[in-house]
Amino acid sequence: MSNLISIVVPVYNVENYLESCLNSILNQSYKNIEIIVVNDGSTDNSLEIINQFLLKDKRVKLINQKNKGLGGARNTGLEYSNAELIVFVDSDDIINKTMIEKLYYKQKERDSDIVTCRYKRVFRDGRIDLISHNETYSDNLLKDILLGHIAPMAWNKLYKKKLFMNNDIRYPEELYYEDQYHLIQLFFNAKKVDQCDEVLYTWFITESSISKTISQKHIKDFFEVMKKILVYLINNKQQKYIDIFVNRVFYLTISHILVNFEKIKNKNDFLKLLMILDESFKSLFKNIAYLEIIKNKYLNMYINFLSKINNICLDWKEEMKFLSNYSFYDKDIVKKYKHLIEENNPEKVLYLKIKKLKTNSLYIYCAGKLCENLLNIIEDEDNIEIKGIIDSNVKNKIINGMRIVNIEDIELQNLEDSIIVVASEAYEKEVVDKIKIFSLKNKIKINIISPYGLEGLDCE
Repeated sequence: MSNLISIVVPVYNVENYLESCLNSILNQSYKNIEIIVVNDGSTDNSLEIINQFLLKDKRVKLINQKNKGLGGARNTGLEYSNAELIVFVDSDDIINKTMIEKLYYKQKERDSDIVTCRYKRVFRDGRIDLISHNETYSDNLLKDILLGHIAPMAWNKLYKKKLFMNNDIRYPEELYYEDQYHLIQLFFNAKKVDQCDEVLYTWFITESSISKTISQKHIKDFFEVMKKILVYLINNKQQKYIDIFVNRVFYLTISHILVNFEKIKNKNDFLKLLMILDESFKSLFKNIAYLEIIKNKYLNMYINFLSKINNICLDWKEEMKFLSNYSFYDKDIVKKYKHLIEENNPEKVLYLKIKKLKTNSLYIYCAGKLCENLLNIIEDEDNIEIKGIIDSNVKNKIINGMRIVNIEDIELQNLEDSIIVVASEAYEKEVVDKIKIFSLKNKIKINIISPYGLEGLDCE
């Protein structure tokens, strides 16, 4: 039907928001619309609300179906559409009164395949979280969307319906993040794309929003969608963009997946999801060349992010164990992560080095804060014997029941059979030099470990 525009509204358990959404559509300044409401198996009062709108306005059409997810509901709307142009609106959002009109007239200017508009992301209490920027498009639309220059959402766009039908493009069903895949297909096949540089769509954020939650399904679905995109690029001979795609996957993993890990308070749940994330990376990037792209460009971003969020429910020992045993990163990568821990937690580094020793008989040199922190960490370790604390600048002080002594007061045989742990950052080199002089003077071998690279040093 000429000039008719279909607006597809997938509905699933949105009784609190559906009325405002449908009212924003019915109040459009452009009147020649059909509103296809797809009830995707709602179990709340959504259906009753839709029925009220059916009585209000003959432009509203209802399609009932068993739950197929957001993608499946959009596909149903496509099939029932009678128009040449189509718009998707999520049922918990609202649109500006002039959105359809402005997108339509923009589309007519160049007979565009797709027209987009800007949007704002808003909390339910009215706070504006984000206002999208104006998008500019190059002659390479596929590259634009892979680079993230185009918002990867279905709903702030008007499409020619034939773009879907002629290229057999449908949304993946029962998958989160389905927008990511279908937009790759649409923009790959589109010839003309334009933007209306106005904020016309309001995206509301709720606690149950896909972008605000995390589960095994979220992670698995995300990587299933990424796999579909990778296969699509290869099948369409677009391997030249795979490096861009890989970088995009990593960015989206952080912005869509890792950002929500901070909500996990249970340690076992955290580790389980982190293992699934690593396994998903391994599965997606089997080619080592893809892994190198990730390591080289986004390694520090991933590691820094992980080091921050892990502190919520994992201690540092579990972080290192996880990365060593489960991560797809190689030993050099784990070593870089270890360096981040060293910068802020020298006592943790010393503990790791002590655990690797063949002898568990130790003296700790320097009776400062680092010494106290180290003692607190290893106090529950039955197989580590602290024989004494050494410090030539501190006298008559007791830490954890041990009196601080000068190195000259210790029997040489005891020193030769033990390890001296240098528990100082600022005076590390100075202390090591003192031990060297003492060992040479007394012609004994003393083994030392210290926070920053002096472990394994034999002083003779």
